[in-house]
Formats: sequence, structure tokens, C-alpha cells
Amino acid sequence: MLTLPELREKCRQRGVKLTPQRIAIFECLIQHAGHPSAEEVYQEVLARYPTLSCATVYNTLELLAELGEVREVIVDELRRRYDANVEPHQHAVCRQCHRIMDVEVDAATALRQTDLQTYGFAVEAVTVQFTGLCAPCAAAAA
Repeated sequence: MLTLPELREKCRQRGVKLTPQRIAIFECLIQHAGHPSAEEVYQEVLARYPTLSCATVYNTLELLAELGEVREVIVDELRRRYDANVEPHQHAVCRQCHRIMDVEVDAATALRQTDLQTYGFAVEAVTVQFTGLCAPCAAAAA
């Protein structure tokens, strides 16, 4: 993820105003070690900006995703999480507790390099998500 001055410059180049609320959302993502939901970001930033709206959080997260500064992780149809780590990596999602873990798998590099031009398709990104049970949930199920 970019530094705040780099983000300011990127937004300025695209004609996007960086409001104090957007900066607070950006800072929240940088400081968050996991994959927060929009609701979690909203609750954290709301303490600093009591007039913050959910729409501002959703719109800012969408903007950051468009800028390539966060990755959207879709847990299921109703749950989206946001990952400030935009370096290539994959996710393992527990189907029980919905915990998300970053994982490194070399096969993803090969997938990114797969040539689909034969099909008239240019690959821009590959998303690999593993679904299963995390160790605590697997132990509880046993």
C-alpha cells in the first residue's frame, strides 16, 4: 500500500479529493493487521469522525480498490473484506468462522503467466482462494 503522500499524489493526478474522512479510512486500513470488513472500518473511523456515513466508507473502499491500493476479498455473497496487502498472495478462508489468512502459493505465479490469448482473453490478475476449515474449527468439529 502507498504512503499517505504517495496516495495524495495518486488521487491528485486522478482528480480525486482526499478528505479527512478518506485519509482516516486509509490510515485505518494501513494499521489493521487483518482483512477488515467495511463495517469494521466504519466502526473504527467513526470514533474520530462521528458524522461519518457508511456510504463514505463503502465509496472510499471502492475508490481504493479501483486505484489498486486495497484488494477486495469476497468471503461469500454477503461478506466482503478489504486487504491492504496488494502484493501477490492468495487467501485461505475458513467456511466456519470466516477467518481469512494470507498464504503464499507458487502455483499462482504460473496461473498469472498462463497465456489465454488463444481464447481472446488478456489476463490482468488471478485470484486464488482456498476454502476449508482453519485449525481451531477443524479441531472443534472433530
